[in-house]
Amino acid sequence: MTVSVAREDNARKGVRRTLALFNWNVGLRTGYDGAAGATGFVFVGFALALGIPKERIGLLATAAGLACVGQLIGLLALNAARNKKRYTLLLNAADPLIFLATIIGALLAPPAWRFPLIVGGIFCCGLAINAANPMGSEWLASVIPPGLRGRYLGRRIQILSIVAIVMALTLGVVTKWLKVYGAVGYAGILGGAVLLGLLAVVPLLGAALPAASAEARVDWSTLPEVLQARPFWRYLAAMILYNGAFWLVGPYYQVYNLKVLALPEPLIAGLMVGYYLIKILLLPYVGRWVDRLGVQRALWLVAPLYVAFFVCYILSGPHAAWLVFVGWTLVGTGDAVFGVAGAVALYRVVPDTPARPAFFAVNSLLTMFSAAVSAALATWLVGALTHATLTLGPLRLGPFQIFFALGLLLYLLFVQGTRLMPEKGA
Repeated sequence: MTVSVAREDNARKGVRRTLALFNWNVGLRTGYDGAAGATGFVFVGFALALGIPKERIGLLATAAGLACVGQLIGLLALNAARNKKRYTLLLNAADPLIFLATIIGALLAPPAWRFPLIVGGIFCCGLAINAANPMGSEWLASVIPPGLRGRYLGRRIQILSIVAIVMALTLGVVTKWLKVYGAVGYAGILGGAVLLGLLAVVPLLGAALPAASAEARVDWSTLPEVLQARPFWRYLAAMILYNGAFWLVGPYYQVYNLKVLALPEPLIAGLMVGYYLIKILLLPYVGRWVDRLGVQRALWLVAPLYVAFFVCYILSGPHAAWLVFVGWTLVGTGDAVFGVAGAVALYRVVPDTPARPAFFAVNSLLTMFSAAVSAALATWLVGALTHATLTLGPLRLGPFQIFFALGLLLYLLFVQGTRLMPEKGA
């Protein structure tokens, strides 16, 4: 009896240690993504400093989204990789290394080659991290005890938000100092981010890989199980619809902030800080709140905040930039709920079977492909609206305000997809 209790205690300690190491990983990875993200203000600033037209920035998000084909590579590699932990870690390290090569190449390349090189580099970075995702998702899902999912995921997002605040403040100050050196100054910041991306791999070296995950294989005979899992497909449809409007406008937030509102980088960093502070304050309660209300009801309750977010962007402009700050404060509450609700719903609809990695891969593949298509559509729309104006009484909307108004209409239409989200016991 004593031996059995000791084994259970050691097992719990092992799980806690692995979960803590995953938190370190997501914290450092968030630091890397905060600077190196294709739609973040640092990377957008770098691209603009290289002479990339602002209308083409949306194609950077398209490249990142199309890299979702890496999910298929990841599924095939699950069967081929003998050491699945090493395989996952190598791909996680490859992402920042490819990114570093992209930055250096863009600085040295002739002007005509810079944009294709950046697009190709972003695609290859995404390819690496997407190929690691099926195994990485399986690894994390197998470690989190089912009864702790809401609380652990809430804490995980809280850590992510704290790191994002620190990074936003740091990037705001450092960018103000270094942007005077043009693209080279931005490249120095991005080079520092690469170090964080490599350090994010280190905690996973000590994380335990459960035997079930180490032996995970994709048997294509399980494909019918994925295709016939109705709760999973309802969840996927709901998530794609709910996110559709934000995937459309998202690639141009920072372009609008930098080029239309002419916000200095420290102010943009302050905007992000306010957004993440709201999330941090709410996340300790959101996990229990979502568990109590249910995913559907929680998402319906925060939908008006997203509507207000779009309205703030539509009414903003060089003389009313403060509305953007109001919008991001409101949307911080919505995203705190949405982040936990979406993760809880995903773990709820993915069955604990050998086909689990395939479920995660299909989820990432289709959501990222949808985001890529939306970003490509956004690039076309922004180009088509370059000289457009719309007068509604005393209100005169410019090209980007019209663009955000289209995003609002899309959200009002697609939010009805919330009804598809499976609830507990579905």
